[in-house]
Amino acid sequence: MSKRMMKIMEKLCQQMEKPVIEDGLVLKAGHGHTIETAHLSKFHAGRDTASAFVLGKVTGSISQGEGLKMLDAISQLQITDSESDMYGAFRWYLEETRPNDTNAAFFTLAPLAIIKLFYPECLSESEAYLIDNMLNHSFHWFSKECKNAILFYTNKIVNDGALLTAISKFTGNDDHKKQSRDFLNKWLNYTEKRGFGWGENLSITYNTVTLQGFAIIKKALDENYEDNSIKLRFEKIENEILDIFRFNNGYEFVPAIRSYNVDGFTQVPSYIYNIAQVEGFGVLDGFGVACNIQHPDYLSNLIIAVLLFDERLYLDKEDYVNKKYSNVMKTPRTRITRIMDDKTAYSWIGKNGGLGSINRFPVIEGSYQHKTWGLGWQSFPVNIAVYQKQVSFLRFYVDDGKRIRCHPHKDKRISYLDPALFSENYYPEVMTACKQKDNTLITIRKMAKLRNKVKSISDSLDIQRFDGKVLEFNIQNRHWVVLSYENASICVTSLLGFKADEDYSRSSHNMNIEIKAEKDDIRLIQWLYNGELTTLYDDIICTGWVIHFIDYGNTADELASYLQHITVSDIFYPDYEVPRLYQWNLHDIKVKKDNELLTEFIFDPYL
Repeated sequence: MSKRMMKIMEKLCQQMEKPVIEDGLVLKAGHGHTIETAHLSKFHAGRDTASAFVLGKVTGSISQGEGLKMLDAISQLQITDSESDMYGAFRWYLEETRPNDTNAAFFTLAPLAIIKLFYPECLSESEAYLIDNMLNHSFHWFSKECKNAILFYTNKIVNDGALLTAISKFTGNDDHKKQSRDFLNKWLNYTEKRGFGWGENLSITYNTVTLQGFAIIKKALDENYEDNSIKLRFEKIENEILDIFRFNNGYEFVPAIRSYNVDGFTQVPSYIYNIAQVEGFGVLDGFGVACNIQHPDYLSNLIIAVLLFDERLYLDKEDYVNKKYSNVMKTPRTRITRIMDDKTAYSWIGKNGGLGSINRFPVIEGSYQHKTWGLGWQSFPVNIAVYQKQVSFLRFYVDDGKRIRCHPHKDKRISYLDPALFSENYYPEVMTACKQKDNTLITIRKMAKLRNKVKSISDSLDIQRFDGKVLEFNIQNRHWVVLSYENASICVTSLLGFKADEDYSRSSHNMNIEIKAEKDDIRLIQWLYNGELTTLYDDIICTGWVIHFIDYGNTADELASYLQHITVSDIFYPDYEVPRLYQWNLHDIKVKKDNELLTEFIFDPYL
């Protein structure tokens, strides 16, 4: 192992609290994320034990006896009954009676496969034997998962395939190799043709996991024409992902899918920014120094990153300069990122912040909400970053009489186990549609086929830790709310819409914006329903927003003068091509600055 590698690992050891090992497993305080462990105050975690084992072996800080005990304890979490449908899978925690989160298999085994692939000299024969035994059992699990591949679930299926490929290298079995290559080609063909399924290419968190899988795959492939061709295809997709990180230049993605950044931090630590050669993410700069926020998995992930990427990581600012890296990004800049089929993300970034949106969310049918899973609770199809302040975003609120449910969530622990926006097992179709050009965004937020019991439904622009000024203007019969910062202004107005439990046979209604302070936060609210607990029966309810980002500070008088030049036309009309009730008419919105069309959106609620 190189001196450089040892320097990094020893530094990480210094920065990390020494894990508490009990009966061979890492003991953690807090709640587990699965249904069987959510109520616990402490638990034993297999994934964390695997990472601690790897760090200990690389740095020599654990003995062979300690290592064997840890590996044996990890192996007790694996299903080894060959008659079981879960044969080869893992429980995430010792306290579970069954695998509740089947991704535990690749998350637990990845560190062990990585050390065996990249640094086998760190393992004794006995340790390598125990790891091989777990991997051999797991081949059956990963083989089954890849034969029935969930292609739209990028980070999960890529890592299942990565472990399958690694096992095929360890065994040298030609049938194993064929299975892994067949899967890799299947995933590559799908992704190259259609895109990233439900959209994890817009997730800082899950891109980290995905690129881990890519690195394992490339290391585990052989040196022949077929395998080298596969490597090149993975490198092309990896560069596409890294381009997204470069574009965002160290900040939270605008927009974002599968992000847990509900506190609205403008920067989220990720070693992928380091690989993308963005300054400020040096491995030895210290935990969270660049981002000034806490993230419990950051150092654990960094251990794996160092093993996987080594020379591709820069150590600190001096190393960044010495490597002649440069990521100078012009402002303003825009980017259209393909997600899946014709679904795209539009991102605009200025000097002092950014504005992002997805043209249609969810990007694939059936992915928005279910009783135990879904992307609505953890995604930000519209968000706005004001640097060094916060990322604000649109959020649905539903009060079902027992609990206020939010998309995106407010409490990950609760929402992970019950993530739907409504309490029933049947749900309205929830959709966000956007049209953005540069710093101007039009968005329509729709719920169709509502048959649910609620006390209230609202759509809200939530701004955390707001320390600017909230200004209101009534100009040309339009109500504008402006979030005024020292270096930026966010201008917001509502569009025509349809509230619940009202007759819209002839016309739409103006949707007012209510301004509400909640501790240090501000909410700009459009109410879709607010009344007695009742079951609502509505074919369609919807809100609309126009958001315009001004990339410099303004006085109140300057903003009033500026908004005199902004006009919004907002009309409904039929196309006479298909039958339409009024609420299903085309909705045409134009935003102009004087005679310049900033953007236009003709929204068809049938689509």
